Amino acid sequence: MTWTHRSTHRLPGLARAGLVVLAAGTLAGVTACSADQQESVQCSVLEPVAEAASLRITDLVAVIEVNPEVAGQGFATLAESVRTAAENGPEELRSAADSTAQALDGLATVAQDGTAAVTDTAALEEQAQQGLSALVEGCYESLED
Repeated sequence: MTWTHRSTHRLPGLARAGLVVLAAGTLAGVTACSADQQESVQCSVLEPVAEAASLRITDLVAVIEVNPEVAGQGFATLAESVRTAAENGPEELRSAADSTAQALDGLATVAQDGTAAVTDTAALEEQAQQGLSALVEGCYESLED
């Protein structure tokens, strides 16, 4: 799945990070609906959250060399947001979210340590991006079951 750049790419980095956290919190708080409605709402909220997170990852990778501390904090925030977004979902989604968050945690460590090679960063970025795609696809697939 390839993310398209929509209006979120025009938001400043902190605003996008806030959007991700807000949307993840909204997703985690969807409890008043029936189970089927709740899953449908979760997927519709998860998709833009994942898209915003994907764009944020790209931004943060570019910032690693300029401001590693800010990049590291950004990756850590995204990792927590991804975990929060899937915490009430089925096991497959929690697993995909955990894998994605681990890649983001790895990027946070890379940014803060400044020791990893560019190929390490690229591999972790790709793992995180694929994890976000898998998370959204898994959410919609769980609705079909």
